[in-house]
Amino acid sequence: MNKDDFKEIRLSHGFPLATAYNLIAPKYLLGEYDHAIYMDADIVVLDDLGDVWNQVLTTPVSAVIDAHIGFVGFPSMWRPWRELGVDPKAPYLNTGFMNIDLKMWREQEITERCLDLLAAYEMPCIDQDALNLVLNGKFDHMHPRYNLMPYHLMKKLRTVDVLEDSIDIQDAIKDPAMIHFHRSFLGKPWIRGCTHPARELWTSIADEVSPKWRKSNDWMGTLKQTAAKYANMSVLDESSSALTGLKASNLRCDG
Repeated sequence: MNKDDFKEIRLSHGFPLATAYNLIAPKYLLGEYDHAIYMDADIVVLDDLGDVWNQVLTTPVSAVIDAHIGFVGFPSMWRPWRELGVDPKAPYLNTGFMNIDLKMWREQEITERCLDLLAAYEMPCIDQDALNLVLNGKFDHMHPRYNLMPYHLMKKLRTVDVLEDSIDIQDAIKDPAMIHFHRSFLGKPWIRGCTHPARELWTSIADEVSPKWRKSNDWMGTLKQTAAKYANMSVLDESSSALTGLKASNLRCDG
């Protein structure tokens, strides 16, 4: 992408323009297509995604409700829902994995509306905040096993309990179709000090793909992890033990 074409986008915390590619691509890169699946680079797929691909959408996007944020208005200081007249109680999706009806997306001018917001406001979650403000809770829901997030595993910081069935959350933890290693107090598996119970899954795949890979340091992240641990914030759901010891050999999908 030509960065100069999107220089009006306000990127917070040093994030690159690539953070907004999932909003840009439907209009500027995928114009000849009607359907696409998007996933972040920090995801490991454990099962076939045929059911997701074949889902009949009634809105432009299908996704999993974010495990930590849960609602558009939580926390309220993060995004301008008041100024935009958005329902603060509307469910808030995680953009890490999305099934997108590109035709419907373009008809509703989702890209243009999101980019307008990103030019007007600086928001911490950038693409995710913009898309949720535009959708105002109107998206098709996926089972949480299709985007198991770190905060699904952290009992005290998981707010999605009031929106998702507890049985579905437990099913997602015990039998995830994909694991999303996004930023959290558990750390990333390629960073020293990671405490995510499925960290061995990621590292075992990295060992196969690039045996000479090395873990890196994130001193600020380590400090936050330590503080969260001593504050008793990162207590794990007991079911997360099912993720311990997962290896590349556990992958069930072909290819």
